[in-house]
Amino acid sequence: MQHAATILDHIVETLRAMDELAWVSSGREANDGDTPNACVIVEAVNDVSTKHCRGQKQLELSVEIRTSADNKLAARARAMDLAELVSETLLDDPTREGLCEDLPAGDATAVRAIRLDGPRATLDVACHFDDSADACELLLDGNALFSSGPARLEISSWVHKTLRRGFPGLDGEMVMPLGRRSRTITQRGTLAGATRASLESRIQAIIACQTHQLHQLTDDTRVYANLLLESFAPGEIRLTASGCNCSYTLEYRELAS
Repeated sequence: MQHAATILDHIVETLRAMDELAWVSSGREANDGDTPNACVIVEAVNDVSTKHCRGQKQLELSVEIRTSADNKLAARARAMDLAELVSETLLDDPTREGLCEDLPAGDATAVRAIRLDGPRATLDVACHFDDSADACELLLDGNALFSSGPARLEISSWVHKTLRRGFPGLDGEMVMPLGRRSRTITQRGTLAGATRASLESRIQAIIACQTHQLHQLTDDTRVYANLLLESFAPGEIRLTASGCNCSYTLEYRELAS
C-alpha cells in the first residue's frame, strides 16, 4: 500500500535526523557494531473503517532501538532514555506532514507502549490515515477552505421522533410519528500552511463561517444543504519541515435534506 509505505519512509527520515541515533533503517536489519541504532518495522496494516466512513486504515509499527554500555543496568537505562526521546520526536508531528490524521480508531500517531529487554527498547507505534481522503474535495459554500490537507466526513442517521401514549384500562400504547428531525455531520481533517500566519488565516476563515446562517457543503458526489456550523475545534499548531499544520474537527447539523 503506497500510503503506508510513504508514512514508513517519513518516520525513518524523521529518526535519521536525530543526532542521538547513529543509524536507522526500515526492516529487520542488524547493525550491532554501530550503536545506538534503530529499525522501523511494519507489523500490520488494518482496516478500521466504520459504517459511514470507508477507507480508514491503521498502520502498526515497531521501532527497535539497540544500544550498548559498560554494564547491563547502564545499557537498560540508556535504552529507556533513547526510547522516550524517540517517542517525543515522533509525536512532535503526529500528522507526519498531513499523511496521518486523527480517526475514531485512534490518534494520527500514537506510541502505545515502550518495552525494555536489556540493552534494547521497542516502541509500539500506530499511525492512522484515510486511504480515500485524497480523492475527496470539500467545498463550503463553494469555497475551498479545506484544500490544504486531507479531510473526511462522518454522516450520522436522521433522528425520527415519536409520541407514545397509554390509556387507562387499555393494554398497549399508541405511537404517533412526529416526523424526521435533524442529523449531525462531523468533518475531521488537517489544515496546513507554509507559515504560521497563513495557517492561522485559514483557521480564522473557517471561524468566520460559524454563524446562524445556513451553509452548503459539497464533496465529490453529494451536496449537503441546510447546515448549521455548530462547532469548530482546531488542534495544536505543529511545526514541520514544510511549514506547519494542525488537525481539526467540525460539527454540522443538517436541518433538512
